[in-house]
Amino acid sequence: MEIIKNIFIDELMTVNLYKKILSKKNYNSVYIVSVSPMIANNLSYKKKRPQCFSLTGFSKCIERGWYGKNRTYMSDLLIKDKSTLFFSSVDFQNEDKYFFLLLNTYNNNVEIKSDNYNIKFNTKDKYEWIKINYEKIKDHKIQFFLNDDTFIKLNGIKINKNQKNYWPWQTNFEIIYEKDDYVRNFIFNEINNLNFLDCKDAKIIDDKGSYSITKKNCKIK
Repeated sequence: MEIIKNIFIDELMTVNLYKKILSKKNYNSVYIVSVSPMIANNLSYKKKRPQCFSLTGFSKCIERGWYGKNRTYMSDLLIKDKSTLFFSSVDFQNEDKYFFLLLNTYNNNVEIKSDNYNIKFNTKDKYEWIKINYEKIKDHKIQFFLNDDTFIKLNGIKINKNQKNYWPWQTNFEIIYEKDDYVRNFIFNEINNLNFLDCKDAKIIDDKGSYSITKKNCKIK
């Protein structure tokens, strides 16, 4: 049985703590637990960001950064009627000609449109990967249509069928979400970039939930 050591809570760590634990000579495997980048993006808009890993702040972190009191624009990505997603095109260079959105429609009938391209679906009350033909999307933009008083939830994007993680990390793939005057921007570059350490072989272990786990081999610079 493998004994896992060096599990770090990103938000509680400091440079000095890393220096006390890690070596300057040898690389050590570290597992870094951090708030989901989607939730971190949500929290960046809060005037008073709660401490997500303290016993007193955990519930506040989830409440403010995940759903919020009115469940509007506070989850990983809540999508409402006439919301628009813009995609960068640089990473859509695969033979499949499709990308995939992990959506839960909560039993709402939903339509995605882009010029003359449209698809209709209802995932009932569960998550499903919805296949989108990117060659038929005009200007790298899709728009969602559903009932005014409802929402759906996006919880993952795969830019090719071989992608193992829920989000396309380390690709610099970018999405922009727009609803009226509300705009959110997400760029999926490297997660948990510890510039003050010498790290290599980064691997995302889990990015499915509210917290992400990343494994790296690191030493002190």
